[in-house]
Amino acid sequence: MKRIIITFAAVVAMVSGVYLFLNHRDNSTADKVADGQKLKIVTTNSILEDMVENVGKDRIELYSIVKRGTDPHEYEPQPSDVSSASDADILFHNGLNLETGGNGWFSKLVETAHKKFDRDVFSASADVKAKHLTTNVNEEDPHAWLDLENGIKYVKTITKIMKQKDPKNAK
Repeated sequence: MKRIIITFAAVVAMVSGVYLFLNHRDNSTADKVADGQKLKIVTTNSILEDMVENVGKDRIELYSIVKRGTDPHEYEPQPSDVSSASDADILFHNGLNLETGGNGWFSKLVETAHKKFDRDVFSASADVKAKHLTTNVNEEDPHAWLDLENGIKYVKTITKIMKQKDPKNAK
């Protein structure tokens, strides 16, 4: 009987702690900015990481999920990726079926991190015109940043989103 009471008390304490943590987390970007905190940004690959870093400079905390030299098409997220995505104010992904094709790892990560598209999660390729890998018009080349005009559009989209979240973080 004593073990049951101790176990029950431990479970109640754990559930209470999780409840308090989830209900008292500071998810307001405006509150963070007012406190002088840096905007937390997660990118899906090193190309986007470079672009975001050049826009945000030292005014942001930046984490790239897929590290240099790793294939983003079939990546398997690690616990640190989910944790960083959960804490992020903004998640930038390439779009153009780069991260969502194959095993669809990015969609699963967004869901696990409790993030919402167009609120927390944004496609950096939103305004680009992708080329096609073949004559099949459904097969877009997800590496649109290789075209200079598209690369500029990526940076403009990134800047626009960062300004929306925190006008001090982007030029």
